[in-house]
Amino acid sequence: MKYPISKGSYVLLFCFFPFFLMGSPLTNADIQSIFSELTVAVGDKSRTLPKVVVRQEKRFGASYKRSENTIFIEQTAIDICNTLGEDAKSAVAFLLGHELTHYYQKHDWQEAGFTTGFLTNAAIFQKHIHHEREADTYSAFITHLAGYNSIKILPELLDKIYQAYGLVGKELRSYPTLAERKAVANEVCKTVQGLIDIYQVGNYLYALGKYEEALVSYEYLLKYVRYKELYNNIGLCALYAALPATRRDFPFDYPLTLDTNVPLRAPSSFTKDELLQKAIYHFAEATTYDASYFVSYLNLVCAYDLAGEFDKVDPLLRSLKKIAFQAEEQQQLNLLEGIQAFRRQQKEVALDYFSRVATNPTFPKLADLANTNLQIVQGQKVQRKAGYQPPRLADKIDGINLLFYENEAADNFLLRDEPLHQQSVLIHSLKSSKIYLFKSNEQVTKIQFTKAPNARTSHNIGIGSSIRQIEVAYPNTEKRLVAHTNGVYLLLEAKGLLFNLDKQNRVLEWCVFIN
Repeated sequence: MKYPISKGSYVLLFCFFPFFLMGSPLTNADIQSIFSELTVAVGDKSRTLPKVVVRQEKRFGASYKRSENTIFIEQTAIDICNTLGEDAKSAVAFLLGHELTHYYQKHDWQEAGFTTGFLTNAAIFQKHIHHEREADTYSAFITHLAGYNSIKILPELLDKIYQAYGLVGKELRSYPTLAERKAVANEVCKTVQGLIDIYQVGNYLYALGKYEEALVSYEYLLKYVRYKELYNNIGLCALYAALPATRRDFPFDYPLTLDTNVPLRAPSSFTKDELLQKAIYHFAEATTYDASYFVSYLNLVCAYDLAGEFDKVDPLLRSLKKIAFQAEEQQQLNLLEGIQAFRRQQKEVALDYFSRVATNPTFPKLADLANTNLQIVQGQKVQRKAGYQPPRLADKIDGINLLFYENEAADNFLLRDEPLHQQSVLIHSLKSSKIYLFKSNEQVTKIQFTKAPNARTSHNIGIGSSIRQIEVAYPNTEKRLVAHTNGVYLLLEAKGLLFNLDKQNRVLEWCVFIN
C-alpha cells in the first residue's frame, strides 16, 4: 500500500569480580568508536574535532587540553566504567561527552595549563560551576541521542570514581566533595530527563503536523543543547508553519525533507516573514556544522524561494549540485530546477524537469510532488487535504481515557511566556507510559506514549508489530508516514494512533493522542 509521506548495594573490586561476569573490558577501539558515535550525534563536520587518547596517569579521570586539542581518558576511569557491566559504554560516553562539551564551550577558564578535568580543582569547579553543569547536561543529552543512558548511571559512576581516586572520607581541599559533585549531577539528571521528554514531545508534535508547537519545543532545547539536526528541525517547523500563508503566492510542493504532504492548518501566531527568516537562520546554522549536509542546504533553498529571495537561490543550487551524490538528491534538485524555470517563465523547461521526477518510480514521494507541480504548471486546480478532524479514540494505555484526562500536578515546563502566547508542556509518568499535555493558550494537545512490551492497541498492535500487521489490523483507515532519522512515524489520525517504527518497519513505541 502506498501512503503519502508527509531517525548496588555492592562495590566489588576487580580482583574479586572476574571480567567474564561483567562482559569484555573496553578496548581502545571501543573508546574511539564511542567517541565517533557522539560526534555523529552532534553532527559536526565543520571543524577539527579533538582526538581521544587513553593514558595511564591517575589524575583527572578524563580531561581536555585545548593546546593539543586532545581529550584524555585515563585507564583507571575506563576500569571503573567496566565495573558497570552492560552500562560500561554509557559511562565512558558520558566522560567523553563531558570533555567534548569543554571543547565546544571555548571559554578561557582552563587555568591549570589550559586543561579541563572531570576531577577538577575545587576552586576552579566553584568558579565555573555553570560550565560544569552545562558540560554534564550536554553530555547526558548527546549520549541519549547516541543511544546511551548516562542518566541511569551518573550517580553510581561518581561514587565509583571518587572511591577509586581515593577522594572519599577525606577532607578535600583540591577537589569538590562527592556531595557537591553529586548535587550538580542530580540537578543535571532532572534537567536532562525533562529535555529528553520535551525532545520526545517535539518529535510527536512534528509527526502530528503541529509545527508551531514542535517549533517552540525544539527552541526550548536550544537553550541547553546544540546539534545539527536540532537546527534543521527548527527550520523545518518554521517553514511548515509558514506554508498556509504562502500557498497563494507559492503554490508549488517543495522537496522538503520529511513531512511534505500535510493537512493545512490555521495560520501561525508568528507572521509569515518571521517564520521564513527563522527557517533561513536555523538552516544556515545547520550548514555551519557540516558543509556537506545536503538536507539543510536543500531546505535553505526552499526557504529562500518561499521568502522571495530569488537572488540567493541560484548560487545555492549550483553549490548543491556539487554535493548531490545520491539519485534521490538529484531528483530533489530537478524539482527545484523546475520551480525556478517556471519563475523565469520557461514553462516547457519546467514541465521537463517535473516530468523527469514524475515518471521515475524509484522515489514515489518525489513523484507525487512532481505530479502536483505538473498540475500547477498546466493550470489545473490542486486538491489539498482539509483541516484537522478530531480522532475517535478507542484505545487506552494504563487504563487512562485520554479524552477526559487532566492532571495539573504533573511536571510543568514553561516553553514560551509571551502575552497572549503562553505555551507549556505537562509531563506525567505512569506505570508503563507517559502523558504529555502541550498547552498553547486555551488549546491542549494530549499525547500518551508507551514502550511497554505488554501494551497493545484494541486491534492487538504493540511493540515489535510490523507495518504489514498494522495495515491488516486497520484496513480502511487513512495512513500517513513521516520520515525521521531512525525510521518513520505511521499516523492513523482518525484513530488517534501514532506508531514509531524502526528502519525494519517494526514498532518501537506507540501513542494515543487527541487535540
